[in-house]
Amino acid sequence: MKRALLRLVAFAVPLGLGILGFMLLVGNKAAPEAAAETERARPVRTLMIKAQAVTPRIRGYGNVQAATTWQAVAQVGVRVIRMDERLEVGGLIQAKTELFAIDRRPYENAANELQASLEELDAQVAELAVKEKNTRASLEIEQAALEASTRQLDRLKGLLETKRVTRTEVDQQETVTRGQEVRVQELKNNLELFPTQRRARAATRKSIVARQASAALDLENTVIKAPFDCRVSAVSAQLQQFVGVGQVLAELHDLHVAEIVARVPMQGMRPLISRAHNGEIVSQLMEPDLLEKVGLRATVGLSVGQNQRPTWDARVDRIEATLDAQTRTVGVVVAVADSYKQTKPGVRPPLLPGMFCEVELRGSPKPDRILIPRAALHDRTVYVVDKDKRLRRRQVVPDFPLDDHVCLRSGLV
Repeated sequence: MKRALLRLVAFAVPLGLGILGFMLLVGNKAAPEAAAETERARPVRTLMIKAQAVTPRIRGYGNVQAATTWQAVAQVGVRVIRMDERLEVGGLIQAKTELFAIDRRPYENAANELQASLEELDAQVAELAVKEKNTRASLEIEQAALEASTRQLDRLKGLLETKRVTRTEVDQQETVTRGQEVRVQELKNNLELFPTQRRARAATRKSIVARQASAALDLENTVIKAPFDCRVSAVSAQLQQFVGVGQVLAELHDLHVAEIVARVPMQGMRPLISRAHNGEIVSQLMEPDLLEKVGLRATVGLSVGQNQRPTWDARVDRIEATLDAQTRTVGVVVAVADSYKQTKPGVRPPLLPGMFCEVELRGSPKPDRILIPRAALHDRTVYVVDKDKRLRRRQVVPDFPLDDHVCLRSGLV
């Protein structure tokens, strides 16, 4: 028991002395001075912004198609007797090249028959003129004979009153006179028919001449030529094949102009064409003289390999009249002229139907506009540095996006 008490005292005395010394030290220590509160500076990246002319632009994508597709259609129905050797899919053919030759012998025979009919008709007209001349001459003779017969009848009637001739002689002369009158009248009737006969011959002649023109057209249509420099896209006829009227023999694409229908967001077109911020974009798209007013320009680009992206200047030809209800895009048709003449092997290919291209549309430059990076815009708010090098919030009104920038309509001007 004593031993346990001694151990407790030996432990408690040093502990108490230690606590007492610590309390004395803390009580005698001076209070620390309060540090002055300082403002921490944060490094930020700033840009000097100034008004400048900004050209709105938008990109769309679409496939190349031929501006003009022409079908070689048979307008006469006979055998194909000749074809150009380049009439294969992909073949290049110059304008006015003979593509197909169709057997022309049946149409030559028909033309010869019509010519013979016309010559026969001309002979009939000449014969009619001779008949008319002869009839007039006969009429003169018969009229003279009628006059003589009438005088004789009048003389006999006078003699009958004096009983110098008999009634029988008078009746006989009267019969002769009446017969002469009939012959004169018949000749007059025949003369009245000649104008009608001439008109009938003239109408027949017009009909034959019209049929000759059709026959000549048929003969011309036996040869089908390329209307322009073209590339063959389809061939459906063969040599010695019988073709019917209206049958499509081949399909050709014009080489001079290629079109791309680029699908672009409808609202993205507003800064390019709208003359008022609140203008109705759909109604402006449908204006007939829109392209002349806004002066849209276009560039067509094509990715052909690593670091190879040839471009072509294009003309904005038209804007399609319908909108895609699902994507809310409008089709803008741009035309590239003579892409084949601009071909550089290994660098710039020709624009072929089906190629997928990027189309950049550019509007007229808008002066005195502010352009800022997209990252600097925070829900219609930007931060500006004041004269004390402090950031201040500023409310702005965006106008339209431009790649990775935003053009402001107001707020920083």
